[in-house]
Amino acid sequence: SGLMETREKKRTTTSTGYQLEVLANKRRTFCFIVGGVGLLALAIQILIVELKRHTDEPNSFLTALKFINSLLTIAAIVGLWQYYRVDYLKQKRTSEVLEGDTMVSSGTTQLLILEALILLIHSPPFLLFSVQSSVLTPGNERKGWHT
Repeated sequence: SGLMETREKKRTTTSTGYQLEVLANKRRTFCFIVGGVGLLALAIQILIVELKRHTDEPNSFLTALKFINSLLTIAAIVGLWQYYRVDYLKQKRTSEVLEGDTMVSSGTTQLLILEALILLIHSPPFLLFSVQSSVLTPGNERKGWHT
């Protein structure tokens, strides 16, 4: 009887350890996905800004880049949600959150919303606007920080 209980306890511990390892791997994967998609979106946004500096006319290539950037933003937010969901499941398995806690009551959702709002800052397609700054324009040192 004692041997059976020991084997059952070992099997349960091994199973829990395996589940935690699987959750950790999923979390790491979503972290890399969000990071990679975010860097790609940032590179496209820099390209959009540079192209915009040379033309004031809207064109289909610029609109296509903005559309791709919006899709990447949505993909990053979905990946971020998956990351936080897996992180929450891991926290439940390791008893880092209380028994009756949900994603909202554990504080996980607040972080997710904050990061998603930051990710939403991008140049949406079909919207053309520019910001003029005399501070950064060469030859205007007297108007900027160098007064």
